[in-house]
Amino acid sequence: MIDTDKYEGHTPAPWELITNYSEENWDNKWVGSVHLFTTLGISFDVVGVNETDVQLMADAPLLLQRLQYLEKYAPTFQVFAQNEEDMEEEYTQHGSLKECEEYIAVLEDGWVGRIEVIEYYVPTNNPQVKTLEEWRNEE
Repeated sequence: MIDTDKYEGHTPAPWELITNYSEENWDNKWVGSVHLFTTLGISFDVVGVNETDVQLMADAPLLLQRLQYLEKYAPTFQVFAQNEEDMEEEYTQHGSLKECEEYIAVLEDGWVGRIEVIEYYVPTNNPQVKTLEEWRNEE
């Protein structure tokens, strides 16, 4: 879990990043300047940036890696619908629980539906299908 409290007070997005590097040498370190442009059009140098902005910039690769992980292993939702008379079945995938609920609400007469959750596990990446109740009980 990422501790996002340390980013409280950061400059709101969007940011525009412009870098200007020089070959000046202070204590044998590369010297550069970073300017951030906020939605208000305010520009400031990295030495004048508030500390939480600098922390957010430094952690950007970690945050990106975490987002990619979540995107890859985030659960997906599907509706298993069945016609009670002829036992016909269908599965449809949806992006959210709300979409599943809306789909079930408009099923034709004779059809019933239930929401299932598909989760992918590391390192095998094997999907596991759970009922919505099972999934909620694990949270």
